[in-house]
Amino acid sequence: MQNYKFRLYPTYEQKLVLEQTLDGCRWVYNYLLDKNMSEYDMNYALTELKEQHPWLCKYYYHSKMLQMVAKQLAAAARKTASGGKLSVIQKGW
Repeated sequence: MQNYKFRLYPTYEQKLVLEQTLDGCRWVYNYLLDKNMSEYDMNYALTELKEQHPWLCKYYYHSKMLQMVAKQLAAAARKTASGGKLSVIQKGW
């Protein structure tokens, strides 16, 4: 198996879109972490979040991407079920 490593050199506009995308994912992660829901409820809450926060409906917040945030949070919660605590993600992680 071969691994490839790529370095991106985004334009200024692309960099802004990447930063906004990461900020949105971080916000959704922290929101769902605060609510402490099951994975099913998280996916249902994403629909409500998009209605309450129209900025989540922009083209760079694809629904599958937000569902993956919920899925990763649920997987992390399952791993820490025997102890430990999930922490809030801050900018610059």
